[in-house]
Amino acid sequence: MSVETSREAFLQALEKLLSTPDAAPPGINAVAREAGLNKVLIYRYFESWDGLLAEFARRVNPWRDLRKVLEEGLAAGRWTTLPAVVRWVFHAYLDTLASSPLLQNLLRLSFVHRDALRTALEHDREEEGLAVARLVALRFPTVGPGLDVVAAVITGGLIYVVLAGSRAGVFQGLSFAGTAADVLADQAR
Repeated sequence: MSVETSREAFLQALEKLLSTPDAAPPGINAVAREAGLNKVLIYRYFESWDGLLAEFARRVNPWRDLRKVLEEGLAAGRWTTLPAVVRWVFHAYLDTLASSPLLQNLLRLSFVHRDALRTALEHDREEEGLAVARLVALRFPTVGPGLDVVAAVITGGLIYVVLAGSRAGVFQGLSFAGTAADVLADQAR
């Protein structure tokens, strides 16, 4: 098995273990067992357990993908007003979060467990989230200094609504009988 194939097997094993409903943070032995490889290879290919977790965090960061689409859209003139671009950013984030049980599990775990995965996810989220805000501010310089605070509050609210609604089946009268993405997308449009 090649180095890249083995690296990918570890990353996929970690993703599979974290995608299970009510997943607990897996350890190195569980990931190696799921990948069907010796755990020593994690140290060889990722330098450490934390290195594997950091690589995984970069892989599943929804803000990175959102930033790339935003860059392309801004360059092409897709949005002509600040409200239009802000609406798109939050709808895109909502759609991504609400349709991904993996991301929902990672957020749930981040509220309970302080570990290297949470640290890596937070670091990546902060970098990419700030990059998104900078892109918007560069395109719309009149935005002013409060956008980051508003973005943090809206993002936090979206996370809470998706997590609470997907667990309880209802949130503030919104039924989550379908997927959270369908429910919230219909309500927000």
